[in-house]
Amino acid sequence: MGEAIFRGQSGRLYRFRVEVLGGSTVSERTEPGLFIFARPARAGLGWKALHLGRTGNLSLRLDSAGLWDEARTMGGAFVLTLCIPDRAERIAAEADLRAALRPVLDDRPQGAEVVPLVTMAEHEALRRQQG
Repeated sequence: MGEAIFRGQSGRLYRFRVEVLGGSTVSERTEPGLFIFARPARAGLGWKALHLGRTGNLSLRLDSAGLWDEARTMGGAFVLTLCIPDRAERIAAEADLRAALRPVLDDRPQGAEVVPLVTMAEHEALRRQQG
């Protein structure tokens, strides 16, 4: 579908593959890597990271991530994936990106209520625009 590039706190660039959240190609990917539940940024330029995760198998982790519904409530309709085979590199990349992106769902107190950033009408309009 495309790509998204993020800069970590270190200045390193990370190139993610963009896919529709819940799409069949995502669930078929068994590589280890990082994933981000995201929505288009308010100004329409770039992406807003809602959740950042790390896994040894993208298909298993994405299917059981449990935050899809919360991400959708906040306008998330995309999952961005980056394959990183080496575990130590995945851990370092996750920390670098987490410090720079501060994903909304990861940066909240345990048990805090999720408040939608967009209305359902805005969410549906974004989905139609994307595709």
